[in-house]
Amino acid sequence: VLLGSSLFIYMEEGIQSIIDTDYERWVLTIRTRFQRAKVSASLKVNNELLRFYLSVGKDIYNNQYENRYGSQFYKRLSIDLQREIPNSKGFSPTNLKYMRYFYELFKDEIQNRPQVVDDLVCLPWGHIRYIIDNCKNDLDKALFFVGKTLENNWSNSSLKVLTDKSADYKTCSLNNFRLALTSLQTASERA
Repeated sequence: VLLGSSLFIYMEEGIQSIIDTDYERWVLTIRTRFQRAKVSASLKVNNELLRFYLSVGKDIYNNQYENRYGSQFYKRLSIDLQREIPNSKGFSPTNLKYMRYFYELFKDEIQNRPQVVDDLVCLPWGHIRYIIDNCKNDLDKALFFVGKTLENNWSNSSLKVLTDKSADYKTCSLNNFRLALTSLQTASERA
């Protein structure tokens, strides 16, 4: 049924449907706002989760629980946390160790420059774990990859390619654009 220049009403699944260009745009706007809200909420959850992981890592590091309770400490802590916080994820013995490594790697920088936490918590946990694995005890290298990942929005697979234990990690790149451009400039200058 045509009710004006842009309004149609028809039946869909027993419910009257409206086809109106303004209405359709509004529905799409709601969808876009919802998707943005979901992304924003996910980022905030990630941010708080990483702050929590840092705090747990700090507790483990500062209290030297591994030394006090022995080699089964992480397994025991994992079991106890899963009992106390049912249906939670992230408390495996391995993940608990990574929490400590996370704090341990960045502790000096956090104490000297607390705003570094704001950069760290912007990365997904998988990125943090990969940086920890490939930058053990090398804070400069870890901070370099944190900064470059944020600057270039590197995926986990890009980060893996670029953290390949190369000695000169500061020259890493996903492409040879700068090198090719420099070669072209040098060639044109000679011409």
